[in-house]
Amino acid sequence: MSSAPVAHTEEKTNLAAFDFDGTLIDAHCCTRFLLRYFGLFRYSRALIAASAAELFRIRQRDAIKLGLLHRLLRGVDAERFDAMGRDFSEWILERIDARALAAVRKHQAAEHAVIIVSASLAVYIDYVAAALDLHTVYAMRMQARKQQLTGFVDGGVNMTQNNKVTAIRSWIADSGLDRSSVQIWAYGDSSGDFAMLAYADRPFLVSLHQNEWLTEFVK
Repeated sequence: MSSAPVAHTEEKTNLAAFDFDGTLIDAHCCTRFLLRYFGLFRYSRALIAASAAELFRIRQRDAIKLGLLHRLLRGVDAERFDAMGRDFSEWILERIDARALAAVRKHQAAEHAVIIVSASLAVYIDYVAAALDLHTVYAMRMQARKQQLTGFVDGGVNMTQNNKVTAIRSWIADSGLDRSSVQIWAYGDSSGDFAMLAYADRPFLVSLHQNEWLTEFVK
């Protein structure tokens, strides 16, 4: 399959949920963002400290990520952080995968709601979503107090696995709908997306490195 099929279902509201890193762009944007603005030394030091706090257990990678963000971002000026996100979004927009963007545009042409559900940082995804005229972003959103980042993420969770399903359910509820009235299309590239794909009516597994980049996800 070389492109995403989009069908209009008059009886239901159509929602297309896209992962970000590895799905819309062939890059790990969170890592690139942190390295770009904080440097390899500070990033490595924070990552080692966060990993040590979790005894270097790979299964604790969500906690390690939250710890990394806390160590790097605590105390950063909120306006400066936003400027970083705006600047980095321009780098991203130049590298959005053309095939994935075409899938987004097909959904928009069919008047489907298009959202991003990602474990990457909202500070740059918000700008990308605005540029692409997307509906909503569910991502890692950093808390701020008195114009400084606290280092904590809203909700205190990594936006992956079942948390992605929770985000989609929030969109449905906030839209005044129920699950039975929504046809969900979902696109993701990794195991962190599998719960979202399993929840969707039309799930697609993305492999940006392949010519046949889009395949139906088998539940």
